Amino acid sequence: AAAASGTAPPRTWLLDLSALPRPSRPVAQLRLDWPAQPQGLSTRVRVEGSEDARGWSPVAEGPLLELPPAPPSAGPAPPPTSTPPSTPPSTPAPGVRQVEWPAGVTLPRYLRLTFEQPLSLREARLRFQPAAAAPVRSRTPVQFQAVKAEGAQPAHWTLDLQGPVPLEELALNLPEVNTVVALRLEQRQAAQEVWRPVLSFTAWRLQRQGQEQQSPAVEWSAATTPAARFWRLVPDTPTALSPAPALAATVGWQAPALVVVAQGGGPLRLVVGRDGETPATVPWTQLVPGADAAALARLPEAQVGPLTPQTVTPPSLNERLRSASAEDQRRWLLWAVLAAAVLGLAVLAWRLGRDMKTTPPSA
Repeated sequence: AAAASGTAPPRTWLLDLSALPRPSRPVAQLRLDWPAQPQGLSTRVRVEGSEDARGWSPVAEGPLLELPPAPPSAGPAPPPTSTPPSTPPSTPAPGVRQVEWPAGVTLPRYLRLTFEQPLSLREARLRFQPAAAAPVRSRTPVQFQAVKAEGAQPAHWTLDLQGPVPLEELALNLPEVNTVVALRLEQRQAAQEVWRPVLSFTAWRLQRQGQEQQSPAVEWSAATTPAARFWRLVPDTPTALSPAPALAATVGWQAPALVVVAQGGGPLRLVVGRDGETPATVPWTQLVPGADAAALARLPEAQVGPLTPQTVTPPSLNERLRSASAEDQRRWLLWAVLAAAVLGLAVLAWRLGRDMKTTPPSA
């Protein structure tokens, strides 16, 4: 409540938030407003929270500042008019009127604001973090190719994505109705590596009351599962799944958003999955200084054409030397020095053996 007329304003204010619905987003700021101070204002506020208005715990603390209004500039008096001048809209003087809310602190039922000096608080507003837009997951149909059993290795199906992709969803389309199969999904980056398990799941395709139904897609966290090129489906138990040459499936992942700066006209060629290529990317905020998320949404969207496999010519020795890292160059130099030293020792040993054969023994 506002202070009574003629009395000093209070230093402590209580905000009752118990009737508000619990917010689904975290608090970002507590913004305060007070009547204009002709002499300006410089103070601090301490924010405390409580669930029962008895025990209080500190939440945040920060400075508040209001600059005094600038004095009117001296100039000639305006000529008298018959109509009264219009009153310009009042705007708050520049200053600091908000307190940053610490991350991880939930909104309590009661807030207590304590100022260093008495202040007639007029309004308090809570600003919440904006709702983050849910990332759109890209989905692509693929074919797991069948691999026959060899020795102790069971029959399975493999998928080669031609490059590391951080998959996080798999929807399997079984070839026959009334099929239930327990499968194990595995991955590896290179053909010589050992398969790593990702998860086990049960896929089914059943007909119930004249309607066909399939098992939903299985999901996992891409943050804990690294990107991989090769993926494999292995039956957990002997199954009646027919030895189909391929298993149709749909994989999903979070496609990265790329900002491309290019010169010249299109179409341009986007090369994906080239081995040994050093990355030449920078954060897009450095690419476009001063940009924000809204500026990213306003950029023109590039359309990507169909992916076509390309035959990569193995690099020549000269190209490998030029593109080698400094560590590889040092290692190759050490091997070259070692080979030259061994060759020099071999030449010295050969010449020494030849001289011993041609030199006559002394009396």
